Amino acid sequence: MPGPTSTRTLRAADGVLRFLTQPSRGAQLAGWVLLAVVIVAARIYLTHLLPGYLWSKDSRSYAAAAVEWIETGRWETDPKRGPVYTLALAAVLKIAERFDAVVVAQHVLGGLLVLGCTLFLRRLTGPRGHWIALACGFALAVYGQLLFLEHLIRNDLLLFTFSALAFMAWFFALESGRRGWLFACGLAAALLALTRNVLAPLPAVVLAALLWEGRRTPRVALAGAAIFLAGLALPHLGAKVFRQLTIHDQPPQPQPGSMFFARVAQFAVLDGGVEPEVKALIREDIEAYRETCRKTGRLDNNEILVRTAVPRMRELYKREGKTPAELDRLCWRLAGEAIRAHPGDYARQCWGDFLQVQMRLGTSAVNPSSGDIRAACRSLEGDLKWPQLRAAETIRGLEPAWQPEHLAGYKWMNRQAWLFSKSPVLWTSLGLAVLVFFRRGKERWWWLTAAVCWWFVIVLLCTVGRPLSRYLLPVIPIMLWTLGAVLALAWSWLATLLERSLRRALPPPGAD
Repeated sequence: MPGPTSTRTLRAADGVLRFLTQPSRGAQLAGWVLLAVVIVAARIYLTHLLPGYLWSKDSRSYAAAAVEWIETGRWETDPKRGPVYTLALAAVLKIAERFDAVVVAQHVLGGLLVLGCTLFLRRLTGPRGHWIALACGFALAVYGQLLFLEHLIRNDLLLFTFSALAFMAWFFALESGRRGWLFACGLAAALLALTRNVLAPLPAVVLAALLWEGRRTPRVALAGAAIFLAGLALPHLGAKVFRQLTIHDQPPQPQPGSMFFARVAQFAVLDGGVEPEVKALIREDIEAYRETCRKTGRLDNNEILVRTAVPRMRELYKREGKTPAELDRLCWRLAGEAIRAHPGDYARQCWGDFLQVQMRLGTSAVNPSSGDIRAACRSLEGDLKWPQLRAAETIRGLEPAWQPEHLAGYKWMNRQAWLFSKSPVLWTSLGLAVLVFFRRGKERWWWLTAAVCWWFVIVLLCTVGRPLSRYLLPVIPIMLWTLGAVLALAWSWLATLLERSLRRALPPPGAD
């Protein structure tokens, strides 16, 4: 039997372990209050450092329709962008008449999402994982990539929003069996697709899960599937009606084919094959791009997509009366031809991108950097001088941040996002496999849905898109929940072992 000193030490250790695994309500409440304070403080601090908002080359395409509607009463959504974010911009600008208010609204939404995602992680981990969930929430609250995109006039925050809502609704639908959650899941998934269709497999996996789980009661399964499809269809129907009721002189401009061609343009076949006359038009652009890639060792999709080859082809097709959709199909064909001609080179490029995505993307860093802020000011200087922009005042407010030392404190804060500090994409990829294997019943379907959507985005970034951290934003909720759940699972196993050891070591009550 241990001596008095050892017994006191063991009882103290037992008390600490109980606090960590079974925190009191007061301790839990204090943790949530502290998280809320960190969420608010991080966003106020960024707004103090960067008064106003950040603009980008893409911002105008999101905002133009909203500003034109406010000034003229006419609405025409940009053909490359969906209407969802532009409608949100229009609502805020109509009320506040300045883009600063848009950023305030985005920071409020981002803060609420951080809190909501952390609460949901706490639901996934249970009481034993309470402190793990809070620690992960603290990391997300100061995560630079999320803070940056909250401060930027782009639709990325809506991708985070609708993705998180869709997955949370799907979890509660599986857990409770209530069909209202299925409708909410379909609604969020459709709004996500209308904003940017980055989680395309989500509806298919949800429907497969519903039909499989309800295979013994097909009527119930079909009813659930119908409700989910109704939620999925409603926003698409609304978008179609909205388009018919507004000006739509410009045909839609699908971009996946153009983006894919820009990704593999260095492999393009310039002699014979698909559309030789088009290749003659872009030959000099492709050859110059190849030389640049050879010298720098880096790819620059925007050189082909924005500045040279694709704009030339677009202008040619416009003169010939062809639609942007036809141009996109041509780009798919050119990209396919390039890959067939250089399969080994393309495979090596994809493998290199895969390693970059797994090892480097999503890590906590200074976002935005001083370079990002200078680029935002340049974009703002070259754009239209809408009164809502208050461009001169905004640029003056951002100029101090051109110096890296201005962001020194913010840089330190970003680095406290410990969950995203070391290859979070790699650990999420491994963690999803663990959770799909160890979870049982309906919860396994939820983790399987997350895994399918996660790998869809990863493969997309390695093959068609570009390996940029901001493209991970729709799956950041999956990253948070996966890493948090794996840590909570490991902590639960460790805590169980410690409890058993203490139980054996401590004397029975009254024996000391």
